[in-house]
Formats: sequence, structure tokens, C-alpha cells
Amino acid sequence: MAAQAQDAGGGDQRESLRVDRGPDAKRVVAFYPQSTARGILTESMIELFDPDSPNYIGDAYYGRTPLRAPIHDALFLEVPIRAEDRVIERVCTAMLRPIEEMPQPAEWGLGDFLTIDRRGQGGEGQLAQHGGDPAAPGELRRERGGGRHRL
Repeated sequence: MAAQAQDAGGGDQRESLRVDRGPDAKRVVAFYPQSTARGILTESMIELFDPDSPNYIGDAYYGRTPLRAPIHDALFLEVPIRAEDRVIERVCTAMLRPIEEMPQPAEWGLGDFLTIDRRGQGGEGQLAQHGGDPAAPGELRRERGGGRHRL
């Protein structure tokens, strides 16, 4: 990498600079996409847990929040079977909405704003209804456990 510097006489001189990557170099490169993913998840969580939002699910676990933990770029929810369809629909709506803060060039042909596909896990009762391979993007996989589903 070359850089310009002024010598004592006020003129420009070129000198070569060597950049040594330190132990945090990979973390620096990964920071922007990771923070962007976390921001998208946080915006979705605000929509899902704001009582004034049409996608509110904050009472889906017997009147209390179904959120057990946000994990990296996912939500770990515990949902009673009776509320499962409502929660799945609202979570998918919130998490799949176009991200207006991330416009895309028209020439890409991918829509006006970035959208992100989903992958979920949960009980097997609904798997056939949503069809397909549970590991495929856009599908939901469910696991039954104690009358509840984990999505």
C-alpha cells in the first residue's frame, strides 16, 4: 500500500507502508454484516413485541412473552400449539418484510429493497402442511415437546 507524506521541505514524497493484520482483522471484516443482521433482527423484534403492532406476539405464551432468547440472527420462541399458526404467520411477516433501510439497484432485478429468506425449526405436526424438506430455506421444521412447539 502506498501513501503520500510531506517531507520537511513541504514537498510530497512516496513511501511504502506495510500493513500487518492483527489478531482482530477477521472480526473487523465480519463486524459490518454481523451488526447489520443484528439490526434487522432487532427491528423485527420491535415489531413482534410492540403491543400496538399488527404483528404483536408478546402475549402468545399463555398471556406472556414466548421469547426465550434472541440467538445470533434468530429468535428462540416457546409457543403453545393453539397459538402456533398465529405466531408463525406474524413472525414470518415481520422477519420477511422488505428492509427499507437497504435499497437495491433496479438493475439487479431483486426488488426495491433487500429481503431475507427464513429457516425455522419446530414440531412435526405442521411440517406436512408447509410441505417440503425441513432443511430447505423457506420451510419450517417443528419438534413436539410437552404440548408446546419450539419455533
